[in-house]
Amino acid sequence: MVNDSKTTIKHIIQGLIFLLLFGVGLLGLYKVFNWKDTSGDYLSSMEQMYNLPNDVIDVAFFGPSVVYCGINPAVLWDEAGIASFNAAISGQDREASYYYIKEFLKKQSPKVVFVSGMLFQNEKYLVQGNLYRNTLSMRNSANYKDLVDAVVPDNDMTETNTVWDYYLRWPIIHSRYKEIKKNDFIPVEEYEKTLGYSYLFDGNGNPPEDSYFDFETVAEISDENKEWVDKLFKLSQDEGFELVFVQMPGYLDEHWRAKLNGDFKYLDELGIKHIDINQCASAIGFDYIEDMNDWFHCKVSGADKISTYLAGYIRDNLYYSDKRSVPSYEFYDDAVEVHRHELLSQKLIKSTDLAETFALIKDVDGIIYSVTLSEGARGIKNETASIIKANMPIRDFMDYSGTSIVRDGIAGEVLGYKDYAFKLNSTDYFMVRPVVTDAGRFDEVYYGKTRCIDTDATGNFMAIYDTILDRLITVMDIH
Repeated sequence: MVNDSKTTIKHIIQGLIFLLLFGVGLLGLYKVFNWKDTSGDYLSSMEQMYNLPNDVIDVAFFGPSVVYCGINPAVLWDEAGIASFNAAISGQDREASYYYIKEFLKKQSPKVVFVSGMLFQNEKYLVQGNLYRNTLSMRNSANYKDLVDAVVPDNDMTETNTVWDYYLRWPIIHSRYKEIKKNDFIPVEEYEKTLGYSYLFDGNGNPPEDSYFDFETVAEISDENKEWVDKLFKLSQDEGFELVFVQMPGYLDEHWRAKLNGDFKYLDELGIKHIDINQCASAIGFDYIEDMNDWFHCKVSGADKISTYLAGYIRDNLYYSDKRSVPSYEFYDDAVEVHRHELLSQKLIKSTDLAETFALIKDVDGIIYSVTLSEGARGIKNETASIIKANMPIRDFMDYSGTSIVRDGIAGEVLGYKDYAFKLNSTDYFMVRPVVTDAGRFDEVYYGKTRCIDTDATGNFMAIYDTILDRLITVMDIH
């Protein structure tokens, strides 16, 4: 009898150990396969939000991609010291926005919450991936279950997923086998420095249509939109933040323009503030062709103008507190630095003048650059050689062949026949690998896994790497 009891206890202990190990393994599996938005530098805005310090955000922005491409918290900080965060998610619908605001309020106590006017239009998901983004980005909680119950049944396009697949998060596992990268195995040690904003530099928009500026034709607000606004308004009153709607610039046909006017009319009845960037586009110098990436999304130039305008609007009309002198908000300065480096990167990419390029990077922190000459100064023009001599601290390579490097103001040079390397980040190296052939000696230059090659294969080029942005910016031919 005693032996039977001991055996039973032993089996129970073994079962508990197995369940513990299984749980730890499953937790590790979820950690690796966790939903990560493969745009936005492999980190969703919600993952960034979860990694923010508590109660540091005064102003938050919610909505679809038109918001995270159109409003840059770094600019609001630089202009007025406004501590803001862009919590927009691609393709977000009105129902999901409500639950994401509730999720945001678990960690933050914003004084103002901006909601995109486009959510009046976004009634259903058109892309399955956007449904995943707007559900799986949220951590498990009662709020997550409520989100799934409200959004999934009418929107899942797989014909096989049920709400239980979302509760258990199987789509995470089964949708990410082929896209697992090293990023999935590196723990997120700090929040991303973009604060939810996504940089767009390429593309062009389209001339605005007359319907953008028709503020007189009004259609009745739908029952669904009215119910949604009422829920948001009650939430704002219960939680003590001011609710503001913002319509980003871009395509609005006659139908949606009239409906938006009706939606805004209802906001007026409730005393809810609203802004239509189309209405002030001319005043802020917004160009629908040059400042937009397509019909809907702003490029950085457009986002800068809108963000500067909103900084002034918030300062003059809403809760305003300049946090620039508060030590715990120094991470916003990091976001401003990223913004400045992103703007610099575009100037460097477009530059074809060597002297101009050197002038752009002079005294800029966080820049590593190298000049490689396959035949020393013999293979380039005298004018080019003079520019290099005036800007490179070490110039012995110009008499022979090799690579001269400058990082953090410290100069180095590779003239011999041994590899030369140093770390760029936790996983990548800068490396020069001298190669000797019958035709002579030349350098293979690597920034991480990217080999720098000039377009005309002379072996004469300049490469620039930005440690703030953690990427190779440009490789310029030298003649």
